[in-house]
Amino acid sequence: MILLEKTKDQVVNLCYRFLLNREDALDLSQEVYIEVFQSIAQFKAKAKLRTWIYQIATRKCLDELRRRKRKKRITIFEKTRQADQTLEIKSSVDLETSLEKKEQLAILIKMLDKLPENQKVAFILSNFEVLDNEEVAIIMNLSKQAVESLLYRARKKLKSWLADFYARDDHSSTSHCKNTES
Repeated sequence: MILLEKTKDQVVNLCYRFLLNREDALDLSQEVYIEVFQSIAQFKAKAKLRTWIYQIATRKCLDELRRRKRKKRITIFEKTRQADQTLEIKSSVDLETSLEKKEQLAILIKMLDKLPENQKVAFILSNFEVLDNEEVAIIMNLSKQAVESLLYRARKKLKSWLADFYARDDHSSTSHCKNTES
C-alpha cells in the first residue's frame, strides 16, 4: 500500500503523457499496479523499484497506443482537444499567453506523434518525466548511449520540424498580409 501511495501520482502522470486523457491514464495506472502486485516477486533489485514500475507503465502505455492505432480510434484532433482541456485560463490577462501555450502544446504533440516510437518514448521519459538517461535506459531496456542517441535524434528532428513549421507559418502570415494590402 505504501508503494502505491508513493508512486501513484507519477505513474498517472506518465500514463497521461502518453495517452493524453486523464480517465484513460487513471484506468491504465490501475492496470499497472495490478501487474506490479502480481509480479512483485519477480522484481530484481538491479534497478530502483520506481524505475521498474515506470518500465511496466511505459510498456502498458505503448501497448495501449498500438491497440488504438490498430483500431484507428484516436486522431490528432482529439489529442489536441484533450490537451487543451489540461490548460487552465486563470484570468483574462493570461488569456493570450494561455492560448499561445495551448497552440504550442498542440504543435508539439503533433510533432511528437511523427517521431519513431523509441524516440518518442525516450523524449517523453526524459523531458516530461525528467528521468535521467540511466533510468530511461533501464525502462527501455537499452544502453545509456542508445538512449542518448535516441534523444539526440528526437531533439534534432523536433527542432527541424518546428523550425520548418514556424518558417511556413511566418511565410503564410507575410503573404497573407501582402494579399490583403493589394
